[in-house]
Amino acid sequence: MDPSITKAYLDFIWKGETTNLAGSLYDSPVISIGGIKDRVGPILDRYREMKWHTPDRLKAVKTTLIETNRELGALTPQVRENIDNITTK
Repeated sequence: MDPSITKAYLDFIWKGETTNLAGSLYDSPVISIGGIKDRVGPILDRYREMKWHTPDRLKAVKTTLIETNRELGALTPQVRENIDNITTK
């Protein structure tokens, strides 16, 4: 049975396993949350040309981020402010 995408990622992060699968699913997955900030700019540049980030979709993403962080107990004022500051530019 093939592992789930979450298990593939966790095995990559914690055990150094499923490297090929994680790489194909996550395109050079980040090891820590701090690694995300370096990836956001290039990823947005690639997708900006696709016109997928309409105002309605951006609102849905922000709502999802707020709800998810609230459920995790991680919705601090700083996190909320950062989510509110997400733009398509």
